[in-house]
Amino acid sequence: MHGSYEKFRREEFIEFWRRHETMQRSLWFLACYLGGMLLFAIPGFLIEKMPWLAVLWFPLFFGYLIFFPLWFMRVRGDKVDKRFLKCPACKSPLMGPGHLVVTTTGKCGTCGEMICE
Repeated sequence: MHGSYEKFRREEFIEFWRRHETMQRSLWFLACYLGGMLLFAIPGFLIEKMPWLAVLWFPLFFGYLIFFPLWFMRVRGDKVDKRFLKCPACKSPLMGPGHLVVTTTGKCGTCGEMICE
């Protein structure tokens, strides 16, 4: 129907999504992110007494807000096996409920092709 493509091994597919749907990873990120922001609260109180501190505080704080999530995902994140993110037949995303359809039926929820062995 959609040409030749390599089918997923069901065990590998299920293991991939089991690893990437853990709440523990989200909690680690949230704890580290909020803890780091609390550390910026200490100099925040000192800015009233020492206004020159704002010159350092603002760029560091906003840099932390932007770059910490990027760094965290690079260091703590697993290397994503991108072949499990899209259907090999129709290239539609398998994120969200799409991977549950494939896990239970072995078929893509969009095109209906059998994509798991």
